Amino acid sequence: MFFSEPEIIDKFVELERKGEKAMDKAYKKQQLVDICNDLEISNTGKKSVLIQRIRKAVGPATERNLRQKILDSDIQKLQAKETGVKHYKPYAEMSLQELQAEADDEQIISSGSRNDIIKRLIRLDEEDSPYRDSTTEFLREELKREDYLHEGDRDTLLVRLNRIDSKTPHYEDRPTKWLKNLLKQERRITTGTREELIVRASKMDKYGNAADFETAYLKELLAEHNLSQKGGRKDWLIRMYQVEVEELYTALDHLKRQLKQKPRVVYRTKYRSSGNRRQKSTVLGSMARGAAFGAGIGIASRIIRGRQHEQKPLKF
Repeated sequence: MFFSEPEIIDKFVELERKGEKAMDKAYKKQQLVDICNDLEISNTGKKSVLIQRIRKAVGPATERNLRQKILDSDIQKLQAKETGVKHYKPYAEMSLQELQAEADDEQIISSGSRNDIIKRLIRLDEEDSPYRDSTTEFLREELKREDYLHEGDRDTLLVRLNRIDSKTPHYEDRPTKWLKNLLKQERRITTGTREELIVRASKMDKYGNAADFETAYLKELLAEHNLSQKGGRKDWLIRMYQVEVEELYTALDHLKRQLKQKPRVVYRTKYRSSGNRRQKSTVLGSMARGAAFGAGIGIASRIIRGRQHEQKPLKF
């Protein structure tokens, strides 16, 4: 747009009134072409032809119309600034440099061919842009914003973000500080290596994790179940073991009731001759009882070995 400022319009009006020689001396041909474009008239021909055409197109309302265009443009820019809306020309009309600048502004990869960049921009406009279109810096910022680890190479960052999107994030994706805060909120022990913190966090929703409770919370649980608080932490864990087994069997009974509510489907084959066979324990029941018994043996044996090492009698 040639007439971008009121001063340019003032100069044009003054030169147009002075005549063709003044305009020929003041303007180059390209400037005259730009003036023709703003006046919406033909821009072909040599300088003298353009000047004659311009002077012929100028009328009483020309100056007012040119000033109104500047005003409208300023209003549009102000509205765009306030609303954050940008006015772009179609991607197909952009040069490679303009496309690369647009991609950089949107934090998507700006390398590759012109068509590659256009495809990425279109996917972004359609809200269908995958993380692989984004720059590595954007990936790090997104992980940091969601309080996930943002170190590592590009492939590692993409794996973490895809796990977040699929709602299957891993505790190993979290920073150490985040893990400690989580364990503290759940009243778990927060000391140890990062690997120990990850294991402890992953066990929170499972049974048999009393050994992970902080000492103060363990005492509260003993008092809640009317159990003695004498002895040390190992003694408390032995007493809590009975509570954990009871909770496990309660969960197992609840699961059995849920399974009974579902219709039972029996598939008969040549290997199953009759349905009047003696009822046997279910695989699920056996696994649960075995897990509870095994967990008890494991905890008890570790504690007993510890007491033997200390040469102290085992008290219940």
